[in-house]
Amino acid sequence: MSDVDGEAGGRLDNLQNIEPMLTSLRVLSLSTMQMAMNRKTYLNAYRQNYFKILAYLQHAARRKLPGTENAGADRKGKAILVVLGSDRGMCGTYNKTLAALAAAWLEKQTGTSSVLSFGTRLHTALRQNDVPHEDAGSISSGSLPDYRGAHELVDGWLQGYADETIRTVEVLAFRKPRKGGFKPKTEHLIPQEIENPDDAGMIEWPEPIIEGDPVLMIAFARDHLTSLLFQEIILESIEAENTIRYNLLEEAKDNIEELIESLTLVVQAERRQAITEQLQELAASAALSE
Repeated sequence: MSDVDGEAGGRLDNLQNIEPMLTSLRVLSLSTMQMAMNRKTYLNAYRQNYFKILAYLQHAARRKLPGTENAGADRKGKAILVVLGSDRGMCGTYNKTLAALAAAWLEKQTGTSSVLSFGTRLHTALRQNDVPHEDAGSISSGSLPDYRGAHELVDGWLQGYADETIRTVEVLAFRKPRKGGFKPKTEHLIPQEIENPDDAGMIEWPEPIIEGDPVLMIAFARDHLTSLLFQEIILESIEAENTIRYNLLEEAKDNIEELIESLTLVVQAERRQAITEQLQELAASAALSE
């Protein structure tokens, strides 16, 4: 076998060893994406039940939900940008895109501001882009968000908003619009403007008996809805990351299959050539021995 044949054969062996690994990573990304989607569906159903509770409380209080009257630019405190990135690689420019948008957000801020990053790979991208930030570690593990950790973070931000040490909290993550693929989006988390539920469409008869102050209950329910929104954004970020990774792995798989097919033809041709040369040498040797 010639040196060229050996080189092509070595490349072919390497690609054939890589292909099963890509298949496993694709399956992992697909399953993680589907689990995140399922959890998001359950979370949305749970949140709709809370809107129903708000409708009852609003009806009992005979008043609209409190708005965000004190959310103007004259509020004290700092603005926080929470960026949800990736803990794993093989997702293209995912983290680089988020890092660039975080840098652009910082440039637009006029008051005190800070960036809070989640995701070890995002931390690297932010550092490479010279974006000052606080590395908060990870907020998820696979397809499962750290629900308790997320809830505690929101509680702290809400307290900071109440005592005016925090002006706003925004979340930057890849989200899925109604049409098209995943795109990075910055969304206000605190203060969150919650639409008033439609009493006529949500109140059932007989009306439930509500003991206690419904206005106070409304405040608790609103805070919980803020926590639910943050958890939904985390789940959608997990879904986005794994969808993008799956698509890139699918493209890599197709490319490897094409290379394997091409190299297989090269190796087969070189082997046929080597066999032909060996037969010719044997025939020449046989003719000389006669």
